[in-house]
Amino acid sequence: MTDIIVGNVCSLCAMVSDSISGTRKKNSQILGIQILSQVFYGVGSVVLKGYSGTVQNVVTILRNLAAMKGIKSRWIEWTLIVLGVVLGIAFNNRGLLGWLPIAANLEYSIAVFYFKKSEKGLKIAFILNMLIFTVFSFAISNYVGILSNTVAAVTTLVSLLRKKKDPQKSSAEEAGEAAHRAVQKIAKDAMAYVEETIRPGMSLAEVRRLAEEKMIALGADSFWYWDVGAFVFAGEETGLSLSGREYRTSDRRIGNDDLMTIDLSPQKAGVWGDYARTLIVENGRAANDISSVKNAEWRNGLLTERKLHQRLLEIAVPDMTFEELYEEMNRYIRECGFVNLDHHGNLGHSLASERDGRVFIETGSREKLSSVGYFTFEPHIGLPGSPFGYKREDVYFFEDGRLKEL
Repeated sequence: MTDIIVGNVCSLCAMVSDSISGTRKKNSQILGIQILSQVFYGVGSVVLKGYSGTVQNVVTILRNLAAMKGIKSRWIEWTLIVLGVVLGIAFNNRGLLGWLPIAANLEYSIAVFYFKKSEKGLKIAFILNMLIFTVFSFAISNYVGILSNTVAAVTTLVSLLRKKKDPQKSSAEEAGEAAHRAVQKIAKDAMAYVEETIRPGMSLAEVRRLAEEKMIALGADSFWYWDVGAFVFAGEETGLSLSGREYRTSDRRIGNDDLMTIDLSPQKAGVWGDYARTLIVENGRAANDISSVKNAEWRNGLLTERKLHQRLLEIAVPDMTFEELYEEMNRYIRECGFVNLDHHGNLGHSLASERDGRVFIETGSREKLSSVGYFTFEPHIGLPGSPFGYKREDVYFFEDGRLKEL
């Protein structure tokens, strides 16, 4: 009887912490509070002689720690999953019912590694995990465990349903996204038009005029960055990084084989767009298939830009600060063999209503990525000692904890 009392007291402590985790919105808080819960559950399972459950509690703690640290290693992921299954079987003293903690841990382990950026995904997986452990708790006379697992599942479910029932917030978010997406589409469509139109012999001033006139025709009412709608560089100019205040379009003309960077900044009703691409002109036309470009240095520059944006999508989470993102991406730029060419050293900024209101991806920016609605990622990179530079800029935002390109 004493064992049952002690085991149930431990489960009571776990019940409190689990209920708290179900109300959190930040994934790091969800995972951290659940670690404390697992400690209580593990001690209770030992006392109540449900050893396959104790093993899963230990593995769960290791799994959550790895997810909180942002560790993305397939080897570690599968080692923890296999470890939970193997040790669970080895310590199973409850027959078929002893398999329930093994199944629950397997399900949630996979969810944490594949949905750790999704609040909704984590909570749904957690609900299923709690329901499975409810059955196991009944088998080992963990009556508080039955109650705590049920309450945690219900609390988490209510949190999810409450979020879905917030139409005013959803409508506002949808309206904001639609406005930003519309302005960004103006920039993208204007860039596509310029790519199809440019020819050898055109001056950069003419390219700028084409881009700005096209953006106005597509619905832009102004240009937010120093009233310049299109910053255009070519050849060795692509390695230059200038403030918008200092920019003057050069009289250079496009060559038959050339490198160009075009950075567009349309605005409509106070909403900003921001979009940049480095283009390779080969045999008089903008190349569509970068992988087949003959100039190896230029080809490598553009392919590396794509890798940087893919890396951003892999590592960015709402709790990450702008400074942390800056440090990680600058490290990755160096790992790829390139250097950051930006005159201020930053890699992007939040979209705001005024230039001075931007938060930059740079050292000292301790605001979290989720503190802003939208931000740009625009690494301006080059090879050490080379005069050429490369740029690719897109706008990003979080949806259900996952970073998406606008």
